[in-house]
Amino acid sequence: MTGSCNGCGACCAVVVLKREHKVAGRIARSEGQELPADYLWALDDLQEITYAEALVAHPYLVPADDALTYNRCRHFDYVSRRCTNYDRRPDVCRAFPWYDDGPNATRIEDLPWCGFWPDVPVWRAASDGLAELVA
Repeated sequence: MTGSCNGCGACCAVVVLKREHKVAGRIARSEGQELPADYLWALDDLQEITYAEALVAHPYLVPADDALTYNRCRHFDYVSRRCTNYDRRPDVCRAFPWYDDGPNATRIEDLPWCGFWPDVPVWRAASDGLAELVA
Protein backbone atom coordinates (compact mmCIF):
# COMPACT_ATOMS: atom_id res chain seq x y z
CA MET A 1 0.00 0.00 0.00
CA THR A 2 1.32 3.40 -0.90
CA GLY A 3 -1.32 5.69 0.58
CA SER A 4 -0.83 7.45 3.87
CA CYS A 5 -2.41 10.15 5.94
CA ASN A 6 -1.75 13.55 4.41
CA GLY A 7 -3.20 15.46 7.35
CA CYS A 8 -6.23 16.82 5.50
CA GLY A 9 -8.40 16.14 8.58
CA ALA A 10 -11.48 15.27 6.53
CA CYS A 11 -11.93 11.89 8.22
CA CYS A 12 -11.95 13.49 11.66
CA ALA A 13 -13.89 16.70 10.97
CA VAL A 14 -17.15 14.76 11.26
CA VAL A 15 -17.35 11.24 12.66
CA VAL A 16 -20.34 9.35 11.28
CA LEU A 17 -21.65 6.42 13.31
CA LYS A 18 -24.64 4.15 13.12
CA ARG A 19 -27.21 5.42 15.62
CA GLU A 20 -27.79 1.88 16.91
CA HIS A 21 -24.15 1.59 18.04
CA LYS A 22 -24.30 4.74 20.17
CA VAL A 23 -27.64 3.67 21.66
CA ALA A 24 -26.30 0.18 22.43
CA GLY A 25 -23.25 1.71 24.11
CA ARG A 26 -25.38 3.99 26.28
CA ILE A 27 -27.59 1.08 27.33
CA ALA A 28 -24.60 -1.15 28.12
CA ARG A 29 -22.98 1.61 30.17
CA SER A 30 -26.20 2.25 32.11
CA GLU A 31 -26.32 -1.46 32.94
CA GLY A 32 -22.75 -1.38 34.23
CA GLN A 33 -21.31 -3.50 31.43
CA GLU A 34 -17.64 -3.17 30.56
CA LEU A 35 -17.26 -1.53 27.17
CA PRO A 36 -14.51 -1.82 24.54
CA ALA A 37 -12.29 1.25 24.13
CA ASP A 38 -13.93 2.22 20.82
CA TYR A 39 -17.35 2.39 22.48
CA LEU A 40 -15.94 4.47 25.31
CA TRP A 41 -14.44 6.86 22.74
CA ALA A 42 -17.78 7.14 20.96
CA LEU A 43 -19.61 7.84 24.20
CA ASP A 44 -17.08 10.07 25.95
CA ASP A 45 -15.23 11.93 23.21
CA LEU A 46 -17.86 12.44 20.51
CA GLN A 47 -20.44 15.20 20.67
CA GLU A 48 -23.47 14.70 18.44
CA ILE A 49 -24.15 17.54 16.01
CA THR A 50 -26.84 18.18 13.42
CA TYR A 51 -26.40 17.23 9.78
CA ALA A 52 -26.37 20.95 8.90
CA GLU A 53 -23.49 21.52 11.34
CA ALA A 54 -21.72 18.49 9.89
CA LEU A 55 -21.96 19.90 6.37
CA VAL A 56 -20.24 23.11 7.48
CA ALA A 57 -17.30 21.10 8.84
CA HIS A 58 -17.27 18.57 5.99
CA PRO A 59 -19.10 19.68 2.81
CA TYR A 60 -18.56 16.35 0.99
CA LEU A 61 -20.60 14.22 3.38
CA VAL A 62 -22.92 11.63 1.93
CA PRO A 63 -26.64 12.56 2.14
CA ALA A 64 -28.30 12.73 5.55
CA ASP A 65 -29.56 9.45 6.97
CA ASP A 66 -31.72 9.07 10.08
CA ALA A 67 -29.93 5.80 10.89
CA LEU A 68 -26.67 7.72 11.40
CA THR A 69 -25.35 10.17 13.96
CA TYR A 70 -23.02 13.00 13.01
CA ASN A 71 -20.42 13.82 15.65
CA ARG A 72 -17.43 16.01 16.37
CA CYS A 73 -14.54 14.61 18.34
CA ARG A 74 -13.34 16.69 21.26
CA HIS A 75 -9.74 15.86 20.30
CA PHE A 76 -9.94 17.28 16.78
CA ASP A 77 -8.62 20.83 16.39
CA TYR A 78 -10.64 22.47 13.61
CA VAL A 79 -8.04 25.21 13.09
CA SER A 80 -4.94 23.03 12.66
CA ARG A 81 -7.03 20.08 11.32
CA ARG A 82 -5.04 17.76 13.59
CA CYS A 83 -5.84 15.36 16.41
CA THR A 84 -4.72 16.66 19.79
CA ASN A 85 -4.72 13.07 21.10
CA TYR A 86 -2.96 11.44 18.14
CA ASP A 87 -0.52 9.25 20.10
CA ARG A 88 -3.36 7.93 22.29
CA ARG A 89 -6.10 7.71 19.63
CA PRO A 90 -8.35 4.62 19.77
CA ASP A 91 -7.94 1.60 17.49
CA VAL A 92 -10.87 2.69 15.32
CA CYS A 93 -8.92 5.83 14.40
CA ARG A 94 -5.63 3.98 13.94
CA ALA A 95 -7.21 1.49 11.53
CA PHE A 96 -8.93 4.08 9.34
CA PRO A 97 -9.75 3.82 6.48
CA TRP A 98 -9.31 0.17 5.58
CA TYR A 99 -9.70 -1.55 8.96
CA ASP A 100 -9.34 -5.27 8.10
CA ASP A 101 -11.15 -5.09 4.76
CA GLY A 102 -8.47 -3.74 2.43
CA PRO A 103 -8.80 -0.76 0.08
CA ASN A 104 -12.35 0.13 -0.89
CA ALA A 105 -13.37 3.39 -2.53
CA THR A 106 -16.67 3.52 -0.65
CA ARG A 107 -14.75 4.01 2.61
CA ILE A 108 -13.34 7.33 1.42
CA GLU A 109 -15.83 8.41 -1.23
CA ASP A 110 -16.72 11.53 0.75
CA LEU A 111 -13.05 12.34 1.47
CA PRO A 112 -11.80 13.71 -1.87
CA TRP A 113 -8.42 14.88 -0.57
CA CYS A 114 -7.65 11.76 1.47
CA GLY A 115 -4.08 10.54 1.14
CA PHE A 116 -5.26 6.92 0.97
CA TRP A 117 -6.72 7.23 -2.55
CA PRO A 118 -3.56 5.69 -4.12
CA ASP A 119 -4.46 2.41 -2.37
CA VAL A 120 -7.76 2.19 -4.26
CA PRO A 121 -7.17 -0.01 -7.32
CA VAL A 122 -8.57 2.35 -9.96
CA TRP A 123 -8.35 6.07 -9.38
CA ARG A 124 -6.96 9.24 -10.86
CA ALA A 125 -6.62 12.85 -9.81
CA ALA A 126 -9.17 15.00 -11.60
CA SER A 127 -8.18 18.39 -12.95
CA ASP A 128 -9.79 20.16 -9.99
CA GLY A 129 -7.56 18.28 -7.53
CA LEU A 130 -10.23 15.89 -6.27
CA ALA A 131 -9.78 12.14 -6.41
CA GLU A 132 -12.11 10.63 -8.97
CA LEU A 133 -12.93 6.99 -9.56
CA VAL A 134 -12.68 5.79 -13.12
CA ALA A 135 -14.08 2.65 -14.71
